[in-house]
Amino acid sequence: MSGSFGLSAYLALTSFGEVPALPGQWGERPSGPVIWIWCNSADDLALARTVSGQFRDEDEEATFLITFPSTEGLEPASNEILIGLSGPGRLLLRSFLDHWMPDALLWVRGRLDPKTLVETDTLGIERILIDARASGIRPGRGGWIPRLIRPLMSKIDRVFAADDAAKAAAIRAGYPEGQIEVLGPIQDAISILPYSEVSRAKLSAALATRPVWCALDVSMDKAPLIAAAHKRVSRRAHRLVLLLVPDAQTDPAQLGARMREAGFDTLLQSEGNAPTNATQIVVAQGADEPGLWARLSPVTFLCGTLESGPSRHPFEIASLGSALIHGPKKGDYAEAFEQLLSAGASVRIEKEDDLATALDALLAADRSAEVIVAAWDVTSKSAAVANRVSETLRRALEKAGY
Repeated sequence: MSGSFGLSAYLALTSFGEVPALPGQWGERPSGPVIWIWCNSADDLALARTVSGQFRDEDEEATFLITFPSTEGLEPASNEILIGLSGPGRLLLRSFLDHWMPDALLWVRGRLDPKTLVETDTLGIERILIDARASGIRPGRGGWIPRLIRPLMSKIDRVFAADDAAKAAAIRAGYPEGQIEVLGPIQDAISILPYSEVSRAKLSAALATRPVWCALDVSMDKAPLIAAAHKRVSRRAHRLVLLLVPDAQTDPAQLGARMREAGFDTLLQSEGNAPTNATQIVVAQGADEPGLWARLSPVTFLCGTLESGPSRHPFEIASLGSALIHGPKKGDYAEAFEQLLSAGASVRIEKEDDLATALDALLAADRSAEVIVAAWDVTSKSAAVANRVSETLRRALEKAGY
């Protein structure tokens, strides 16, 4: 693969004047299997940690060696080793590979490094491109460098493409079509929000058949917005109950007092009493049990998304059977919000006045059911993609003797 004069010249030129590894630079290699994940960007790193997190949750023994241009300020998880590695030359790569002896290599999204393709070709390890995107796997347009790199592409064992456009780009770049599988995008890992089943059963019995909605991560600044929407929708949805969850900076008692000032019969969870027929708002004790409230409510508004951005991943709510309402601010979760929106699995509002209208529509059982089913489809597919990558890695480790 690497025997052509042109490729040899290219590798020599790109390694000219490189600095070799320093003694003891790499640290200690763990005794079990090591999976190397090559990352080029912050988005790549987040995805890599989704993969390592899934293995950690399943008590796998593998260690993930994650390389990234800069690891400053990053803390590794228990099954991770983070190393800053940017544009390494062949001497550095050889030292790196001789020390770590990885049992598999994952590239995230693309932007493959020719030197690494050459140096890992003799190791006999699985090399897998995950979440491949068209923009990341194009080797360039014309010129001699893309022609030299093209033969290297056929040596990649598996390409998991994010969509059909990525598959088409991969075929044009030289990847064998039989080794490309369109899985869809891999989403960031989400945790299953914890809750107390005793509390859920107690509150569910007290609320009985009353219509319910939840406002999650509410600040004092947003209390008037929530109160206005609840008052407006309550005119049509009689006996409507609002489950109000303050954000981490907001005192539940102060939020409850604000709602009482707005004219609502308000119950604080900290008081220990069950809602009565007169209760209009229940204020959660704190921001540490969102899983309880989302499970109780068929509709949840993710506060913060109108102005500053969400405080949590939207899949955390969408996966719990609650129809999600959110604003235009996506924060660090733009791709997740877009997936939900494009599938009809969430409802976006553009301004505060839209909240009551969206809420009114979703309180109709058939409409909220449509959104909930679509959300379940999106979140379950995302989990299936991550599972497929994990299965492939396990087979790679079995091939390596583990």
